[in-house]
Amino acid sequence: MQAESEYHVSSLVVQFKPELQESIAQALNVLDHVELHGIDPVGKAVVVVDGDDERSLADSIEEIRNVPGVITASVVFHRIG
Repeated sequence: MQAESEYHVSSLVVQFKPELQESIAQALNVLDHVELHGIDPVGKAVVVVDGDDERSLADSIEEIRNVPGVITASVVFHRIG
């Protein structure tokens, strides 16, 4: 019997240096499996990340955290479907 495939989706609040808003938005928009849903000029963004497994999700979150100017990327929701 074949195991069912998983699908993971998480939403994050990303805090960043406000003066880097434009470069943050550009960097997030080119990452695979990452969708920028909203950005606030005070230095916060709402991002959704999806992937086939926990490892790919964790890798995408780490990519977000490594964007220059990002201060924190906090998971606020995670669903496995």
